[in-house]
Amino acid sequence: MKKLSLTSQIALALILAIAAGMLLADYPDFVNEYIKPWGTIFLNLLKFIVAPLVFFSIMSGILSMNDVKKVGKLGLRAMLYFMFTTVVAGIDRVVDMARTVMSITGDASCAVVMQRIQGDK
Repeated sequence: MKKLSLTSQIALALILAIAAGMLLADYPDFVNEYIKPWGTIFLNLLKFIVAPLVFFSIMSGILSMNDVKKVGKLGLRAMLYFMFTTVVAGIDRVVDMARTVMSITGDASCAVVMQRIQGDK
């Protein structure tokens, strides 16, 4: 029997996952209790591995360069890019939180949110 290519294996796994999702759609309690924790663990492990992978990839690229001037320019560009993307992500989170609060309370003020949390005292 011929071994399937990686592309075929991925496509087959995708089709089987869709079929399993459709079959288990009628059993949300089973899915939430037995399957969801494994998905959460898998996603947390992926998040856990991304930062070191990116860091060591960048370090490997910098260490393989011979010209110190280029390393300085690359480091400055990388730092500016990192700072820019961090600021954009932070702004995105703040805007998303404000939209969520406004959709729940109708008002984006912190006082309204704290009153809701504390039980409208």
